Amino acid sequence: MNAADLLIDAVAAQPADAAATATAIHWVDRDRALTYREAVDAMARAAAVLAGFGVPPGGRVGLFAHPGLDYVVALLGAWQLGATAVLVDLADKDRFHELMTAAAPHAVVYTNDHFDYVRPTLAALGSGDSPTVFAGMDGPQSGTVGWLDALAEATPLPEPAAATPTTTAANAIALTAPASATTRTHAELIEAAASVAARLDLTPDDATLCPTPLAQPFHLEASILPALMRGATAGLLKSWQPDDAWEQMERNGTTVLCGTAAHAADLDRVSAVRGRKPSALREVLVAEDL
Repeated sequence: MNAADLLIDAVAAQPADAAATATAIHWVDRDRALTYREAVDAMARAAAVLAGFGVPPGGRVGLFAHPGLDYVVALLGAWQLGATAVLVDLADKDRFHELMTAAAPHAVVYTNDHFDYVRPTLAALGSGDSPTVFAGMDGPQSGTVGWLDALAEATPLPEPAAATPTTTAANAIALTAPASATTRTHAELIEAAASVAARLDLTPDDATLCPTPLAQPFHLEASILPALMRGATAGLLKSWQPDDAWEQMERNGTTVLCGTAAHAADLDRVSAVRGRKPSALREVLVAEDL
């Protein structure tokens, strides 16, 4: 089973009206969201775009961006295609060239505000007989294509039948984070996410929020994948500002915060000042606890 199948299975398990209205992923910084049905469509479009870039099943897709909706869509699309995601945290921007040239991905999806770190790698990998394709999330730049424009124009890859695994075996590598020499197979991601979903007893009424980088598997294993498994909402937060985060949790009905000990301490401090925690919050899951 491929981790992308979790989203497909979640839609198959829901009534049609629920899949069309229930929020799967919510980027709270920009108040952008996808329903479960929209998320499946976006994933299929991303897979089609990556295939058009020349990424084969078993290939590699580099991701270098802020935690956000477009990042998750690109990641899911890579998985549906059967590719491995090569994740470089923005905190490792000074090593981007070293890490990406070593990985030699078939495509790189990047955030435009870090293009200066991408440019040398574009020159190194963007030429030759099989050039790496670089796609900017906020539009094309010199020598690149626009990721969102390509998504809008894509014809989604056909959705697999419910009983048919997407493309890759469970023991295939789903992601690698070369800066920390971390890898996860699809089976490992799914097992970890299932453990969290059971531990938290997640239901479709839950809404998670995780402010850690998506280049860290914790974000996927503790927030996004468990939420998708249970038909809940996975919340993304690009920038952690404690007072703003408290307000966002209150406004969005966040029930589970997944983060570091520092995030938990910030939340305790702000809640003490305000005299209460966010009204729907029932659990704080700290990375060190997994």
